[in-house]
Amino acid sequence: MRWPNGIPAGQVCEELVQNIDLVPTFFDLGQVEKPDAYRIDGVSLTPLFENGQTDNWRDHLYLEMGSARATVTKDWSYIAVRHTKEQIAAIKKTAPKNLPKAMSYIGRLGIGVRGADRPGFFEEDQLYHLKRDPKEMSNLAYHDDQVFRLNDMRNLMQQNLEAIGRPFGEFIPGLNTSPPGQINEQLALVKQIEIQGKKITVPEALRGKSGETDHSKLDDKINKKSKRELRKKSRKEGKNENDQKTSE
Repeated sequence: MRWPNGIPAGQVCEELVQNIDLVPTFFDLGQVEKPDAYRIDGVSLTPLFENGQTDNWRDHLYLEMGSARATVTKDWSYIAVRHTKEQIAAIKKTAPKNLPKAMSYIGRLGIGVRGADRPGFFEEDQLYHLKRDPKEMSNLAYHDDQVFRLNDMRNLMQQNLEAIGRPFGEFIPGLNTSPPGQINEQLALVKQIEIQGKKITVPEALRGKSGETDHSKLDDKINKKSKRELRKKSRKEGKNENDQKTSE
């Protein structure tokens, strides 16, 4: 951020901030009272402007992206991926080539699989030490020596989820939530698939695995296209015959 009259040049702030902090910051800087009906989720950043730190600042962040939730401290990041019952059912029927899209946090390729180069991207529980592993390449969630750390991060997430009150996985069961452990086969498959943006490359050994095959879909499209071409040709021939009769 640059503000010559408000923020000293070269100042470094290492506190945890979010984009939801911008609106209360604008209200604060503009010396405007927030409307009573306006809900503010963030906090003003102005206390950090003077020297980059202040007392009683937040100790963690809570984030959402589609079917994923994350709790982040200065040192650790915990990500929980919990698909809905409908999504689980669809994933189990999906051909390997379409698994990256079906299992992405927002159900799409491109931006939806940005980060899929990380080995643990699709795993249901992910724990990363941000100081030692800032690119989140080594998932520690299933390491026996990180059980207590994992529980601490899950407890923080539980608190945020309860405050929001929206069902999510086993944290807050209800509606169409679904606990982890139901798509282990698909998780093992998707980790073997090469993902580059919207380009998906499936190893030969995985083709024809569980789910509807891409070949059947392709054949179905070809058959439908052929039928459309035949109908179009028949209509054109019928029109030509009618034109000839009219000219005679």
